[in-house]
Formats: sequence, structure tokens, C-alpha cells
Amino acid sequence: MIPAKIGCPSTRVLYFFPQNNDQGLRVNLEESILATAVKNEAYKRKATQYHNAIVKNRTFKQGDLVLRKLEATGNKESRGKLAPTWDGPFRVTRVVKANTCHL
Repeated sequence: MIPAKIGCPSTRVLYFFPQNNDQGLRVNLEESILATAVKNEAYKRKATQYHNAIVKNRTFKQGDLVLRKLEATGNKESRGKLAPTWDGPFRVTRVVKANTCHL
């Protein structure tokens, strides 16, 4: 005796068309790519807002005393963890543009 469920196909099997399935998968993929792009842009905008809220802008004038980070000099010597991280003080001789100056 054969069970009745084996002989009767389900509605999913009856209405399955491979051409429509491929097209539907492609549409779903495009929608998910678009949604991901929108979320990525929102994340970048939020990260930028957070960074700009925390960073304090500093302007230097000619004659100001400043410190220079030793990593910025390009010296790759091994100094150890107890070595100083800043060099200076240096006097600003010329301001080129905002946040750029000659020492």
C-alpha cells in the first residue's frame, strides 16, 4: 500500500518553475546588495560624525611651541618601551595652511 502523500505532489512542487526561480533569486540578490550598501553608507556617516565630535581642532601660530611625535620622524631605531614618545619642544617658524607648519 502506497501512502497518499507520496502520490499527491505538494503545491510547492506544482508551482515551481526553474526560470522564475532564477529570476527571483537574482532580484533577491540585487535587493540584498542594495540594502547592504545603504547600511554601509549609514555606518560610515555615523562613524564620521562620532570622529568629528571627539577630535579637537588645533590651530598653530608663528612662534608657538609644539612637540613632535617620534614616529613621525621616520626613525625606526628600537628605543624600548621606556623611551620618550615625543621630541621637542620646537618653535613654529611658518604656518603653511591649517594644521601644517614648519618647525
